[in-house]
Amino acid sequence: MEFSQEQIDELLSIYPGARQMEEGGTPYFLLPDVALPGGASPEKVDLLLRPVHMDGYHSRLYYPQQPTFSSRTCTEALNWNAVNVHILARNWFAFSWRTLPGLTLVQMIAMHLRALR
Repeated sequence: MEFSQEQIDELLSIYPGARQMEEGGTPYFLLPDVALPGGASPEKVDLLLRPVHMDGYHSRLYYPQQPTFSSRTCTEALNWNAVNVHILARNWFAFSWRTLPGLTLVQMIAMHLRALR
């Protein structure tokens, strides 16, 4: 899947080290050293965005581990239903969170991170 240069430029303006990668024909964006909200521990992690529809999700945001939170205000519990998913030679975790179709890359990430606030 191709993403517009405008979307990639917007992504790079917020996540300067972002890199587009692919595995098995599925595109991913690796976002290094992202600060997590909600008093997360660890405070910063690499994130992996899968910006395409698969397995019932319009997009998924993967974490290298399940963070803990000291000041998260969202009352909805996180359902970590993807555990040790092997993508791009690493294991990743993701919680069940629905986003909308047709979002830009940055909007997808923002929607996923909103669950951590």
